[in-house]
Amino acid sequence: RAMLTAEQQPFRPLRRLSEIPILLPDGRLVDKPGYDLESGTFYAPDPRFRMAPLPAQPALEDARRAVALLTDLLCDVLVSSRSALSAAIAAVITPVVRSAIQGCVPVFAADCAVARAGKTEIAQIAAHVEGGGPASVQPMCSDIELEKRITMHVLNGDRIVVFDNMTVPVGGPVLEALATADEWTGRKIGTSQQIRAPNLMTIYCNGNHLNFHNDMTGRAVLIRLGTDLEFPGERPLKRPDVRQWTLEHRGELVAAAITLCRAYILAGTPDVGLSPMHSFDSWSTVVRAALVWAGLPDPLEDIRRLRSEMDPETEAHGTVLAQLAFLFPGGRHFTARDVQLAAACAGNAFSETAERTLADALAIVCHEKPEAMNPQELGYAVKKLTDKNVGGLLLRRLRSSGEGNVYKVVRIAK
Repeated sequence: RAMLTAEQQPFRPLRRLSEIPILLPDGRLVDKPGYDLESGTFYAPDPRFRMAPLPAQPALEDARRAVALLTDLLCDVLVSSRSALSAAIAAVITPVVRSAIQGCVPVFAADCAVARAGKTEIAQIAAHVEGGGPASVQPMCSDIELEKRITMHVLNGDRIVVFDNMTVPVGGPVLEALATADEWTGRKIGTSQQIRAPNLMTIYCNGNHLNFHNDMTGRAVLIRLGTDLEFPGERPLKRPDVRQWTLEHRGELVAAAITLCRAYILAGTPDVGLSPMHSFDSWSTVVRAALVWAGLPDPLEDIRRLRSEMDPETEAHGTVLAQLAFLFPGGRHFTARDVQLAAACAGNAFSETAERTLADALAIVCHEKPEAMNPQELGYAVKKLTDKNVGGLLLRRLRSSGEGNVYKVVRIAK
């Protein structure tokens, strides 16, 4: 009681326990058992864990050898491309170097058209490398139940959680909040007590033909798997028991993950030409840029493709802007009433294709056919399309008038 009520708390903050060496943001390595004040981590190595030797000053060649070992680890996972391989390696090494990442890490989502291609195995390999055992696997549930489960995982100190065989879109308020929360606040199950604790988890999702909520695509790394095999589960495997192999070579694999990221940090994090990933800048530097520096493609390539392939509203938004630019050329001004009249003229001979395309695209983004909406409803829908750059076009609101808001389409230089 005296300690708890003292003016200066004698307790040092403990953020996590670790069985593997701790990589810090500046490249320093904590490899002696005990407490590290800078990271708030207590390093207590598993007596069965044998760490492979680490280069004192790892360089680019060491990073490339690490990539080769991690690529071999995933030899039985049916990645569809080298960018998917890069994303899969990112999924494996992120929990290992989590202490070097300041802030949040993205959600890793493995997708394939068929079962047994290796989706779940990526998360389980990551868990065996980082923690020496299997990950917690569960089905996706409602947001109310999900919040309770996440709170339980945070209290348990779980570092990896897997949502398996998802049949609902990836995302939603809870998962999206979790992906960008440095600290998690939630209600303890069975009580009204609110808990607050560091969010150090890495979340994995997998499923066949995954769909995503729009807001989730900026918070996720997509790992696309693919195969022409009719029954992938019957293919011959190089390592039938990859989890056991991972445990036997865990020291080498942990060393490879740390060496790859540490080499890039000690090299001064040279610019590799990547676009920013806001809310995940530290992860993008420590993991994403390190992979590109070592010779792999950007692990975000597949999620970029998904935005156009699996986001019909954004695609329709771009179509609306393109057709408005055609129907009102040269930055000509127009109102929502003009848009409605253009869509209503879709059956006329003049510009029939453009106006019909405009009407169809508006029906997608407005969730209702434009001819069935009154001017006020359509005006509100058009206003929601402003100030979003899609394919280099943007709808700009200029002013209000007696006929409603006045707009024009502008081209944005890339």
